[in-house]
Amino acid sequence: MRTIHFGDHWALLVTPEPLDPRFGIVLSNPSTDRHASARVLRCATGEAPGEFEVAVELLEPSPEFWDGDGPG
Repeated sequence: MRTIHFGDHWALLVTPEPLDPRFGIVLSNPSTDRHASARVLRCATGEAPGEFEVAVELLEPSPEFWDGDGPG
C-alpha cells in the first residue's frame, strides 16, 4: 500500500487488493510510529493493472500521523 495524497483527516491510497467501503481499517505509519483508524469511503480500479485507488477518512483528524512521510 502507498499513499498518493493526504490531509489531516483523509488519504488517497493505492492498494494491490480492493477494500470494501463497508469496513474500517487501521493505518500504520512506520516513519512516525503512529496508527490511525479510518473508514473506506470508496474503492476504484487504479491506473495500472492490479492497483486500486482507495479514499479513506480518518476517524479523528491526525496531522501528526503524516509528519515526515509521503507527498504533501
